[in-house]
Amino acid sequence: MVHNGKSQQKRKCATALERRSRGLHSKGGSAEARRAEIVADTTVVDLKPAIAIDERVLPAGFDDMLALRRGLRTVIFTEEARVNGPEPRESGPGSGPGPAIQMGSFRMRTPEEEFDLGRWYAQYRLPFMARMPGCIAARKLSGVAGWAKHSVLYEFTSLKARLRNFEEPHEALALDGTRWESKVIAGTVHTPGSPFIGERIWPPAS
Repeated sequence: MVHNGKSQQKRKCATALERRSRGLHSKGGSAEARRAEIVADTTVVDLKPAIAIDERVLPAGFDDMLALRRGLRTVIFTEEARVNGPEPRESGPGSGPGPAIQMGSFRMRTPEEEFDLGRWYAQYRLPFMARMPGCIAARKLSGVAGWAKHSVLYEFTSLKARLRNFEEPHEALALDGTRWESKVIAGTVHTPGSPFIGERIWPPAS
């Protein structure tokens, strides 16, 4: 488990949008497709005082896993940009993120660094992830409420694939003070422990 309840809601929203784009989200669709409509298409729904969640769409053990969280920080993110990598992902409702995940949440120190961050993701980091072996997807998120203003979620086929194709040849470039990565990372202020790296334990990765 690597996400909070809000992330679960946002994943269901993404599932609903994907169904719609494939023409499966029509009034004549399956009962499961119709149940996905309980989550609205924007983050505004997360800020309303009373949102009904249909427990039938939540996987067994949902509440038990949420109870394991410690030092919880609540943030609402909206998806700013997404790229799919060359590796296939699990399909179907509730499939969740990839088997290995890295997620960071942070702010930038100055407005100028905000612009540089946006250019870096658009021109460099996300295009790299779209072609990186072992990458399933990458999502750049923007904070709607909470301390963190930015987040990025990377999905990998395994931690070994992440180390071999991402950390060693790419993330390590930030140690070179002449590189764009070094300048961008120097402007970030991360939440404690960020970025978080781990394997998905729930729902179990197939």
